[in-house]
Amino acid sequence: MNQMRLGFDGIPEAKKDKTVEEEIEASWGASISVYTREQAIEDGVMVRVGEVAGVEGKIGICFTWNLLAGGGYDIDPERRKWLVNYGIRKLKEEDPEDSETMRLRVLEDPGDLEHGEIWCIHDGDGILFLRPEDY
Repeated sequence: MNQMRLGFDGIPEAKKDKTVEEEIEASWGASISVYTREQAIEDGVMVRVGEVAGVEGKIGICFTWNLLAGGGYDIDPERRKWLVNYGIRKLKEEDPEDSETMRLRVLEDPGDLEHGEIWCIHDGDGILFLRPEDY
Protein backbone atom coordinates (compact mmCIF):
# COMPACT_ATOMS: atom_id res chain seq x y z
CA MET A 1 0.00 0.00 0.00
CA ASN A 2 1.32 3.46 -0.86
CA GLN A 3 1.78 5.86 2.03
CA MET A 4 1.58 9.61 1.62
CA ARG A 5 3.02 12.70 3.27
CA LEU A 6 1.18 16.01 3.32
CA GLY A 7 1.59 19.35 5.10
CA PHE A 8 -1.10 20.37 7.59
CA ASP A 9 -1.18 23.29 10.00
CA GLY A 10 -4.82 23.33 11.17
CA ILE A 11 -4.36 20.98 14.12
CA PRO A 12 -5.72 21.91 17.53
CA GLU A 13 -3.00 22.10 20.14
CA ALA A 14 -3.26 20.58 23.60
CA LYS A 15 -2.84 22.96 26.51
CA LYS A 16 0.84 23.46 27.19
CA ASP A 17 0.56 22.59 30.89
CA LYS A 18 -1.50 19.37 30.44
CA THR A 19 -1.45 16.29 28.24
CA VAL A 20 -4.64 15.09 26.56
CA GLU A 21 -4.80 12.26 29.11
CA GLU A 22 -4.53 14.73 32.00
CA GLU A 23 -7.31 16.89 30.53
CA ILE A 24 -9.58 13.86 30.15
CA GLU A 25 -8.89 12.68 33.70
CA ALA A 26 -9.54 16.18 35.08
CA SER A 27 -12.91 16.30 33.31
CA TRP A 28 -14.09 12.70 33.58
CA GLY A 29 -12.02 11.01 36.27
CA ALA A 30 -9.61 8.09 35.95
CA SER A 31 -9.98 5.79 32.94
CA ILE A 32 -11.37 2.30 33.54
CA SER A 33 -9.84 0.88 30.38
CA VAL A 34 -7.81 2.35 27.53
CA TYR A 35 -7.56 0.98 23.98
CA THR A 36 -4.85 2.91 22.17
CA ARG A 37 -4.49 3.74 18.51
CA GLU A 38 -1.37 1.56 18.39
CA GLN A 39 -3.31 -1.40 19.82
CA ALA A 40 -6.03 -0.87 17.18
CA ILE A 41 -3.35 -0.85 14.45
CA GLU A 42 -1.76 -4.02 15.84
CA ASP A 43 -5.21 -5.68 15.96
CA GLY A 44 -5.98 -4.67 12.36
CA VAL A 45 -8.95 -2.48 13.33
CA MET A 46 -7.10 0.58 12.00
CA VAL A 47 -4.61 0.79 9.15
CA ARG A 48 -1.95 3.49 8.97
CA VAL A 49 -1.99 4.96 5.45
CA GLY A 50 0.41 7.89 5.78
CA GLU A 51 1.31 10.94 7.78
CA VAL A 52 1.15 14.72 7.65
CA ALA A 53 3.54 17.34 8.95
CA GLY A 54 1.98 19.38 11.74
CA VAL A 55 3.14 22.15 14.02
CA GLU A 56 4.19 19.65 16.72
CA GLY A 57 5.72 17.08 14.32
CA LYS A 58 4.39 14.25 12.17
CA ILE A 59 0.79 13.13 12.57
CA GLY A 60 -0.31 9.66 11.51
CA ILE A 61 -3.28 9.14 9.21
CA CYS A 62 -5.34 6.00 9.73
CA PHE A 63 -8.42 4.46 8.18
CA THR A 64 -10.56 1.88 9.90
CA TRP A 65 -10.31 -1.46 8.10
CA ASN A 66 -14.06 -1.31 7.45
CA LEU A 67 -13.74 1.97 5.54
CA LEU A 68 -10.45 1.11 3.83
CA ALA A 69 -11.53 -2.26 2.42
CA GLY A 70 -15.29 -1.70 2.27
CA GLY A 71 -14.92 1.64 0.51
CA GLY A 72 -12.33 0.48 -2.00
CA TYR A 73 -9.66 2.83 -0.63
CA ASP A 74 -7.23 -0.08 -0.24
CA ILE A 75 -7.05 -0.66 -4.00
CA ASP A 76 -7.42 2.93 -5.22
CA PRO A 77 -4.65 5.14 -3.82
CA GLU A 78 -5.83 8.20 -5.79
CA ARG A 79 -9.28 7.95 -4.24
CA ARG A 80 -7.71 7.53 -0.78
CA LYS A 81 -5.47 10.58 -1.39
CA TRP A 82 -8.51 12.61 -2.49
CA LEU A 83 -10.40 11.72 0.72
CA VAL A 84 -7.41 12.53 2.96
CA ASN A 85 -6.92 15.93 1.27
CA TYR A 86 -10.65 16.66 1.52
CA GLY A 87 -10.67 15.71 5.21
CA ILE A 88 -7.66 17.89 5.97
CA ARG A 89 -9.25 20.87 4.19
CA LYS A 90 -12.39 20.38 6.31
CA LEU A 91 -10.37 20.04 9.54
CA LYS A 92 -8.80 23.44 8.86
CA GLU A 93 -12.25 25.08 8.90
CA GLU A 94 -13.30 26.42 12.30
CA ASP A 95 -16.32 24.80 13.97
CA PRO A 96 -17.93 25.96 17.23
CA GLU A 97 -18.02 22.35 18.46
CA ASP A 98 -14.24 21.93 18.19
CA SER A 99 -12.47 21.39 21.49
CA GLU A 100 -8.82 21.91 22.29
CA THR A 101 -8.25 18.17 21.94
CA MET A 102 -10.61 17.05 19.16
CA ARG A 103 -12.10 18.05 15.83
CA LEU A 104 -14.73 16.00 14.00
CA ARG A 105 -15.86 16.58 10.43
CA VAL A 106 -18.59 14.70 8.57
CA LEU A 107 -17.61 14.15 4.94
CA GLU A 108 -19.69 13.06 2.00
CA ASP A 109 -17.91 10.79 -0.45
CA PRO A 110 -19.40 11.50 -3.90
CA GLY A 111 -17.90 8.25 -5.16
CA ASP A 112 -19.74 6.17 -2.55
CA LEU A 113 -23.24 7.59 -2.09
CA GLU A 114 -24.56 4.15 -1.11
CA HIS A 115 -22.65 4.20 2.19
CA GLY A 116 -23.19 7.89 2.96
CA GLU A 117 -21.02 9.79 5.34
CA ILE A 118 -17.47 9.34 6.50
CA TRP A 119 -16.14 10.81 9.72
CA CYS A 120 -12.75 12.50 9.88
CA ILE A 121 -11.46 12.94 13.43
CA HIS A 122 -8.32 14.66 14.66
CA ASP A 123 -7.82 13.91 18.34
CA GLY A 124 -4.20 14.67 19.16
CA ASP A 125 -3.11 11.07 18.45
CA GLY A 126 -3.59 11.45 14.72
CA ILE A 127 -6.22 11.77 12.03
CA LEU A 128 -8.71 8.94 11.66
CA PHE A 129 -11.14 8.30 8.80
CA LEU A 130 -14.04 5.97 9.61
CA ARG A 131 -17.67 5.17 9.00
CA PRO A 132 -20.03 6.22 11.82
CA GLU A 133 -20.77 2.56 12.62
CA ASP A 134 -17.03 2.01 13.27
CA TYR A 135 -17.08 4.44 16.19
